[in-house]
Amino acid sequence: YVGQSLQLRVGGGSGFGAIGFATNTPTICKVSNDGKVTGMTAGGCLVNATKAGSGRYMSALSNTVLISVKESAQSALLKDSPRNWLIYFKRGTGYAVSINLSSSYAEREVDLQVRQYVKGRISYKSLGVLVLDPKGDATFLGEKELLKGSRLRLVLEGSNIKFNTTL
Repeated sequence: YVGQSLQLRVGGGSGFGAIGFATNTPTICKVSNDGKVTGMTAGGCLVNATKAGSGRYMSALSNTVLISVKESAQSALLKDSPRNWLIYFKRGTGYAVSINLSSSYAEREVDLQVRQYVKGRISYKSLGVLVLDPKGDATFLGEKELLKGSRLRLVLEGSNIKFNTTL
C-alpha cells in the first residue's frame, strides 16, 4: 500500500558480490540499496536486483519483479476525496465545522452559512468565508455552540453548488 514498505531478499547464485536494488519506476516506489521498497503512489513498481562480480564470477541481473502498490484508504482520502461533507463538532463552549470536498474544488472560496428565521421567513447568515486547501478541505471554528436542529449550508462562490447538513 502507498506509504508502506517491504524488504526484498535475494537468494542463490554464485560468488560473493554485493547485491544492489534499483527500480525502473521511481514515481511508483522507491527502493534502497539494501532492498527496502516503499510505495509512493498506486501502480505497478518494477524492481531489479543486481549482484556484482567477484573472483571468477561475472556480475548478474535478476529478473524484474513487479510489485503492485495499492492505494490505502488514507492516501486516497488525502489525494482526492470524492466526498462532499460538512461535519459539525462541539468543542467546549464553541464548535468546529470540518469541510471535506473533492480536490476538484481546491483553493476555491466557500461561504459557510447557517439557516435562520427572520420575521417568519427563512434566510441564511454567513458564518465566514473560507478558502479551501489544495485537497479541498477547510475548518471553521465558532465561539458559541449552534442550536440542535440548526442547518448549515456551504455555498461555493461563483456557482449554484450548495452542500447542506442538519445538526
